[in-house]
Amino acid sequence: MVHAPKYAISAGKRPLDMTADADTQADALERLAEVAGSASPQDRTRLEHTIDMIVRSRRTRAQTLKAIQQVSEQLSLTEPVTLMAELHIMDEERRSLAELHILERRSLE
Repeated sequence: MVHAPKYAISAGKRPLDMTADADTQADALERLAEVAGSASPQDRTRLEHTIDMIVRSRRTRAQTLKAIQQVSEQLSLTEPVTLMAELHIMDEERRSLAELHILERRSLE
């Protein structure tokens, strides 16, 4: 699991925790939507835009965390394969060196 850092940003006098529970975040957006419903048309447009940007930001963050998790899983799977390939290459190099030593000895005889 990927550990997400905590970011504190200020919303007025209250800091917002970016790692807060998704339900809590959804509740905050619902309250913001309720406020938008009773706001003036200009404020409603601004609030709706803000809500849309927050939703997009959260979606992007979720996709990013998912991508990071997938890459992490792929790396954990490929690392043993890479190590085995390196061992195989080293083994082939040792064989080649042994053959060269044999040929060298034969040429000196």
